[in-house]
Amino acid sequence: MTDTDDAVLRPLGPGDPQEIAGYRLLAKIGEGGMGCVHLSRTRGDQPVALKVIRREFAQEQDFRVGFEREVQAARRVQGYHIVPVLDHDTSGEQPWPATAFVPGLALDDALATYGPCRCPRCSN
Repeated sequence: MTDTDDAVLRPLGPGDPQEIAGYRLLAKIGEGGMGCVHLSRTRGDQPVALKVIRREFAQEQDFRVGFEREVQAARRVQGYHIVPVLDHDTSGEQPWPATAFVPGLALDDALATYGPCRCPRCSN
């Protein structure tokens, strides 16, 4: 069993990039409003989630400024339940951050399967 066995991964499509900044893309993890998240590995063979920002956002200077701030803030945050940012490029043609890959259900799948959190800390 590998550390990616629990994740729902999809093969790359013909229009998907094969490599970003030296990271060979292995599969598609998911896609959202800001971009597409791919599975890759570090040179040390650790799995990473590499999120490629959509071109339309990459062309907006205001987005890039905010994205740079967001990535820098995320790099400073540390803790047991925090997924670390391992690498990033916020100034290239298509910006991207790479975080440690944590296998598991997508949030929408977890909500559909288990419903919202019912712990006392999350109650409204």
